[in-house]
Amino acid sequence: MLSSLKYFPIHLSLFFLWIPILTCSQTPKLKFKHITNEQGLSNSTIESIYQDHRGFIWFATRDGLNRYDGYKTVVYRYDPKDSSSISDNYIRYIYEDKNDGLWIGTNNGLNRFDMSKNNFTRYKHNANDPNSLSSNIVNCIYEDHNGNLWISTFGGGINLFKPVGNKFIQYRHNALRAESLDDDYVNYLYEDSQNNFWIGTESGLNLFNRQNGTFKVIRNLPLFNGSKFSNGINIIKEDKSRKFMARHRRQWIISI
Repeated sequence: MLSSLKYFPIHLSLFFLWIPILTCSQTPKLKFKHITNEQGLSNSTIESIYQDHRGFIWFATRDGLNRYDGYKTVVYRYDPKDSSSISDNYIRYIYEDKNDGLWIGTNNGLNRFDMSKNNFTRYKHNANDPNSLSSNIVNCIYEDHNGNLWISTFGGGINLFKPVGNKFIQYRHNALRAESLDDDYVNYLYEDSQNNFWIGTESGLNLFNRQNGTFKVIRNLPLFNGSKFSNGINIIKEDKSRKFMARHRRQWIISI
């Protein structure tokens, strides 16, 4: 089994970086191990990577979910004849909650993987059910400090998952409500060290008040190159010094 790694998203071809244990006086010798289709990877375009509590590395590809144990790759694909298979082959996001539940966001629904049974439970949008997932394109999953699981969708805003009854509370843009989410096309969710909950959308950056369900749009944020960003936040992070940053396309925004 592989040693512990942290989760990180990636939108490039896949490689691993191995850093040997060296003394401070030595120059690090970097070694790369490539995992390609020849090693069993189902697709060379990787949307995200996650290591679970058992040490398995999971790859979200555009043609199936891949699990890697350091030696071989197991691929999970949609099977129209099997309702317990994953809901789609275009995998967007992978996340493990505090109870070791593995969640997978796809282009056609949200999935929870049961490791003991090696199968999936699907959660999908139902136009006739207001308590269903708001949209089937799931591109981010996040569990906050209270253990609440949030799901962002591309076109349906964000959702709070309620395990009792497998229901979802939807938060969407409302043109008649100034304190609603600024855009239903949501890219990223993030809770900072002060428990502030941030939402990155195609229109900008939102600060979400989970107590009253309102959103504050953060405007006129400066980019590192001195210009102002117009819209489109796709990554939000905080470093060890609590410096907050969000990425607008390929440029990072200075801390708020």
